[in-house]
Amino acid sequence: MRRRAILVIILSCLLVAIGFTDESVNAATDHGNRYINTFLNGEALILDPTPVIINKEVLVPARQLFERLGYKVEWNESDETIHAERGLSRIDLRINRGVGDANGMQFWLFTSPLLIDGVSYIPLDFFENRQVSS
Repeated sequence: MRRRAILVIILSCLLVAIGFTDESVNAATDHGNRYINTFLNGEALILDPTPVIINKEVLVPARQLFERLGYKVEWNESDETIHAERGLSRIDLRINRGVGDANGMQFWLFTSPLLIDGVSYIPLDFFENRQVSS
Protein backbone atom coordinates (compact mmCIF):
# COMPACT_ATOMS: atom_id res chain seq x y z
CA MET A 1 0.00 0.00 0.00
CA ARG A 2 2.85 2.37 0.86
CA ARG A 3 4.53 1.72 -2.51
CA ARG A 4 1.27 2.51 -4.27
CA ALA A 5 0.98 5.83 -2.38
CA ILE A 6 4.56 6.76 -3.29
CA LEU A 7 3.92 5.83 -6.94
CA VAL A 8 0.76 7.97 -6.99
CA ILE A 9 2.69 10.93 -5.56
CA ILE A 10 5.50 10.53 -8.11
CA LEU A 11 3.06 10.22 -11.01
CA SER A 12 1.13 13.27 -9.79
CA CYS A 13 4.34 15.30 -9.69
CA LEU A 14 5.22 14.16 -13.20
CA LEU A 15 1.78 15.11 -14.48
CA VAL A 16 2.07 18.54 -12.89
CA ALA A 17 5.56 18.94 -14.37
CA ILE A 18 4.24 18.28 -17.88
CA GLY A 19 2.39 21.58 -17.78
CA PHE A 20 5.26 23.90 -16.69
CA THR A 21 7.27 26.28 -19.08
CA ASP A 22 10.71 25.65 -20.44
CA GLU A 23 12.10 28.73 -18.68
CA SER A 24 15.02 27.78 -16.51
CA VAL A 25 15.32 29.54 -13.18
CA ASN A 26 18.18 28.92 -10.76
CA ALA A 27 20.32 30.56 -8.15
CA ALA A 28 23.97 30.55 -7.24
CA THR A 29 24.74 31.37 -3.64
CA ASP A 30 27.72 32.39 -1.62
CA HIS A 31 26.63 30.93 1.70
CA GLY A 32 29.33 32.77 3.62
CA ASN A 33 27.98 36.18 2.60
CA ARG A 34 24.35 35.18 1.98
CA TYR A 35 24.66 36.78 -1.46
CA ILE A 36 22.36 35.22 -4.05
CA ASN A 37 22.72 35.46 -7.84
CA THR A 38 19.48 34.53 -9.59
CA PHE A 39 19.33 33.63 -13.29
CA LEU A 40 16.44 33.26 -15.74
CA ASN A 41 17.31 31.48 -18.99
CA GLY A 42 20.99 32.16 -18.33
CA GLU A 43 20.50 35.92 -17.77
CA ALA A 44 21.01 37.57 -14.39
CA LEU A 45 17.69 38.37 -12.76
CA ILE A 46 17.69 41.38 -10.44
CA LEU A 47 15.05 40.97 -7.75
CA ASP A 48 14.08 43.62 -5.22
CA PRO A 49 13.60 42.63 -2.50
CA THR A 50 16.37 40.11 -2.91
CA PRO A 51 15.91 36.36 -2.49
CA VAL A 52 16.38 34.94 0.99
CA ILE A 53 17.79 31.69 2.33
CA ILE A 54 15.78 29.93 5.03
CA ASN A 55 16.81 26.47 6.23
CA LYS A 56 19.18 26.14 3.25
CA GLU A 57 16.32 26.84 0.79
CA VAL A 58 16.34 29.83 -1.57
CA LEU A 59 13.04 31.73 -1.60
CA VAL A 60 12.28 34.43 -4.17
CA PRO A 61 9.65 37.19 -4.36
CA ALA A 62 6.70 35.47 -6.04
CA ARG A 63 5.18 38.39 -7.96
CA GLN A 64 8.45 39.49 -9.58
CA LEU A 65 9.38 36.03 -10.74
CA PHE A 66 5.93 35.08 -12.00
CA GLU A 67 5.63 38.39 -13.90
CA ARG A 68 9.07 37.88 -15.48
CA LEU A 69 7.77 34.51 -16.68
CA GLY A 70 4.75 36.23 -18.27
CA TYR A 71 2.13 35.45 -15.64
CA LYS A 72 -0.60 37.76 -14.39
CA VAL A 73 -0.40 37.64 -10.59
CA GLU A 74 -3.13 38.30 -8.04
CA TRP A 75 -2.82 38.33 -4.25
CA ASN A 76 -5.79 37.40 -2.08
CA GLU A 77 -5.06 38.89 1.32
CA SER A 78 -8.01 37.27 3.11
CA ASP A 79 -6.71 33.72 2.59
CA GLU A 80 -3.08 34.65 1.76
CA THR A 81 -3.14 33.00 -1.65
CA ILE A 82 -0.98 33.76 -4.69
CA HIS A 83 -2.81 33.17 -7.97
CA ALA A 84 -0.72 33.23 -11.16
CA GLU A 85 -2.19 32.80 -14.63
CA ARG A 86 -0.76 32.72 -18.14
CA GLY A 87 -2.96 31.51 -20.97
CA LEU A 88 -4.42 28.21 -19.82
CA SER A 89 -1.87 27.78 -17.02
CA ARG A 90 -3.04 28.49 -13.48
CA ILE A 91 -0.97 28.19 -10.33
CA ASP A 92 -2.27 28.74 -6.80
CA LEU A 93 0.04 28.82 -3.78
CA ARG A 94 -0.95 29.57 -0.22
CA ILE A 95 1.30 31.09 2.43
CA ASN A 96 2.51 28.54 5.03
CA ARG A 97 0.91 25.65 3.12
CA GLY A 98 3.05 22.87 1.67
CA VAL A 99 0.59 21.99 -1.09
CA GLY A 100 0.10 23.96 -4.30
CA ASP A 101 -2.26 23.67 -7.25
CA ALA A 102 -1.27 23.78 -10.92
CA ASN A 103 -4.01 23.53 -13.50
CA GLY A 104 -6.30 21.81 -11.00
CA MET A 105 -3.71 19.25 -9.86
CA GLN A 106 -2.22 19.37 -6.38
CA PHE A 107 1.51 19.01 -5.75
CA TRP A 108 3.72 19.02 -2.67
CA LEU A 109 6.23 21.75 -1.88
CA PHE A 110 9.28 20.90 0.24
CA THR A 111 9.23 24.47 1.58
CA SER A 112 5.99 26.39 2.06
CA PRO A 113 5.58 29.89 0.61
CA LEU A 114 6.22 32.56 3.25
CA LEU A 115 5.15 36.14 3.89
CA ILE A 116 8.16 38.24 4.95
CA ASP A 117 7.75 41.98 5.58
CA GLY A 118 4.61 42.04 3.42
CA VAL A 119 6.24 40.22 0.46
CA SER A 120 5.26 36.70 -0.55
CA TYR A 121 8.23 34.42 -1.15
CA ILE A 122 8.15 31.04 -2.86
CA PRO A 123 10.82 28.34 -2.95
CA LEU A 124 13.01 28.65 -6.01
CA ASP A 125 13.03 24.90 -6.55
CA PHE A 126 9.32 25.22 -7.37
CA PHE A 127 10.42 26.48 -10.79
CA GLU A 128 13.40 24.25 -11.43
CA ASN A 129 12.86 21.60 -14.08
CA ARG A 130 9.13 22.24 -14.37
CA GLN A 131 7.18 23.25 -17.42
CA VAL A 132 3.92 25.20 -17.55
CA SER A 133 1.93 25.13 -20.75
CA SER A 134 0.56 28.35 -22.16
